[in-house]
Amino acid sequence: MIKNNTSKITVIFPGWAFDSRIFWTLPPDSCFIFIDTIKAIHSEDDFRKLLDQYKFEKFNLVGWSMGAYIAAEFARRYSERIEKLVLVSARESYEKNQLIAVKKLLNRNKVDYLRAFYKECFSGEAVELYSRFEKTLFKDYLELFSEEALNIGLDYLSSAGFNFIDPGKIKTFIVSGTRDKIAPCEEAFKISANIHSSKTIIMGNEGHMPFFGEKFWKMIT
Repeated sequence: MIKNNTSKITVIFPGWAFDSRIFWTLPPDSCFIFIDTIKAIHSEDDFRKLLDQYKFEKFNLVGWSMGAYIAAEFARRYSERIEKLVLVSARESYEKNQLIAVKKLLNRNKVDYLRAFYKECFSGEAVELYSRFEKTLFKDYLELFSEEALNIGLDYLSSAGFNFIDPGKIKTFIVSGTRDKIAPCEEAFKISANIHSSKTIIMGNEGHMPFFGEKFWKMIT
């Protein structure tokens, strides 16, 4: 999915149980291409199509939450085509027992679990935006993300990590919010320790979704 048109291309991998529509405050003067995160776990086809379509272009890669692991892996594989890598609201890794517990809660009551999860995502400066999300996207997401698809993401998270990353000459930024309850900002420093020459950016009063404000996009694009 492409939003806006300009010469600078930013590819975004959304987080678990989200799609491109959650990024409703994109700046108007940039080009954003969204890749389905669940599909990207199993296939590079969508990303390779972009490489073929824009043969002479370099990309910025942004991965948010679960999407950060996928963005980092693609940056490793295609480092010569990546100008900037931005990892947003990510944990160094997830405990398998924690993910097993999430699966059980999903199986027991998917609606209640996702409602609680989404509310937790809208922390910090974004807390007042939850009502808009619930009115416009919540029901769509319940239909879009089957329990099977959600479990695929959880299985991926159980083995995902950043220990293998060596982005070389890629400018790498680790972004986290001080009020993130899902991926506390301490995790950003753990990740940066594994990525040579990365820069850690801690955003005050931001939660798991620090990308609604103009400040975020000015920093990373």
